[in-house]
Amino acid sequence: MGADIERDWDTLAQAIGRHEDARVAVRLPGGAIDLARFRADIAATTSWLRRQGVGPGKRVAVGFPADGRTMAYQDWLLLLGTILSGARHTSVGDPATYHALAESGPIDAAVGDLPPDAKDPIGFAMSMLEDHRDATWPPDPGLETEAVRINLTSGTTGRAKLVEWDHAMLCGRIAQLLGDVGPDDVLVSQLLPRTTAGFRYPLAVWAAGGTVALADENRQPVIANEATVSVMSPVQLRNIVNQGARVVDPGNRRILLFGGRLPRQVGALATRRLAHDVRIHYGSTETGNISSGAAQFTARHPGAVGHVREGVTVEIVDPAGNPVPPGTIGSLRAKTPLMVEGYAARPDDTSQGSFRDGWFQPGDLAILFEDGLLAIEGRASDTLNVGGWKLNAPDAEERLAEIEGVEDAACVVLQLPGGDRLGVAAIAEGPETMKKVRAVIAQIAPKTVPTMFVRVTHLPRNAMGKLPRLQIAQQMTQTFLNQRSKGSV
Repeated sequence: MGADIERDWDTLAQAIGRHEDARVAVRLPGGAIDLARFRADIAATTSWLRRQGVGPGKRVAVGFPADGRTMAYQDWLLLLGTILSGARHTSVGDPATYHALAESGPIDAAVGDLPPDAKDPIGFAMSMLEDHRDATWPPDPGLETEAVRINLTSGTTGRAKLVEWDHAMLCGRIAQLLGDVGPDDVLVSQLLPRTTAGFRYPLAVWAAGGTVALADENRQPVIANEATVSVMSPVQLRNIVNQGARVVDPGNRRILLFGGRLPRQVGALATRRLAHDVRIHYGSTETGNISSGAAQFTARHPGAVGHVREGVTVEIVDPAGNPVPPGTIGSLRAKTPLMVEGYAARPDDTSQGSFRDGWFQPGDLAILFEDGLLAIEGRASDTLNVGGWKLNAPDAEERLAEIEGVEDAACVVLQLPGGDRLGVAAIAEGPETMKKVRAVIAQIAPKTVPTMFVRVTHLPRNAMGKLPRLQIAQQMTQTFLNQRSKGSV
């Protein structure tokens, strides 16, 4: 399917190899690496991995650090070498991802920055490449075309699904981004390669002849102020804005957002302080990009995610599967040129989305306007039902996060023996902030709706910044039951 996207290269090695040797491929805190050395290092890494038994048919876990700012040059060499070795590979950034891969089948090799309990990890250091400096570029193209990307996508359900891309799909998904980046760009990605955006954008920049900023071998953090393009989630952008960050010249910078709705105020502040172009993207591992557009579209609708991309078909349907009129909320379904046909494991599991009659339905509620502007209202699971009273959780969470002193917030339903309750958890600074949070909760929920508010120091979010509501609800339910057993509620 990836072959449907026009490009003048057939392999990743060809894409990286078609640019001048002197172009800067990687920017490190202490210097730069040109394409000639980059290609030589990839070839040597591929040769080293082949000697470790990595190759076609082998399932390989490539580990990355949990903090995107410390993604290092050697991490990407290992991932690129694994691809060019033709292995079946995935990127892991936390123990949960590693264990989900292990549960889906045997792991033949594990390299990179891995969880402490990873089985038989293969140690690596840049010095190990010295014995492989005679490796030629490009490595055997017949090996690369055997590569399969294993994407672990769990959304907010906590249950991993495997989405596999063959080599043609992998190259097609990279080529899809060449309109977003160019040879003069310097990319900083805060999204880890276990996310599809965090995986594809560095590869697309290298395919375009551009530069990726990475940490050095000692994991000295990326120099973010050199970026012309930054890739992150709306939650990450909100945190940066709340910290008061500014750049001297936002006119030469772009921010590309993935993984959720962009609060209007955050987008406006980011456009003034950080980048002249803040763009929100919507898509999925299963479909590729569906829509994109400027942050300013949130002025029309708070859930706006831009216009539907060329070649993509989107319909909004009612519960019976019938299309609804423009401007009407319903369930989104999409067809794209780069859509997979189903999940590689548990194909009958539809808890996160479903493939029917050539459509993919991700479980999102959306509105499609007559001019093609798409707005996401949230996931069907984001509509909370507390004894018949319904709440759009993302809307409520955005209101709570706008309170000064609130770093993050989550709304869930607590299913308790005495009846359902609205549960609200917030990372709040102190008593005055908590008082403001309680005041907003009182505005959101009628007096007839029982509520529980807890102040927390941490709220879990997945790799794309989404809240695992079931996990949060279970934790809050246990807190409520413990308090009740002590007579405090």
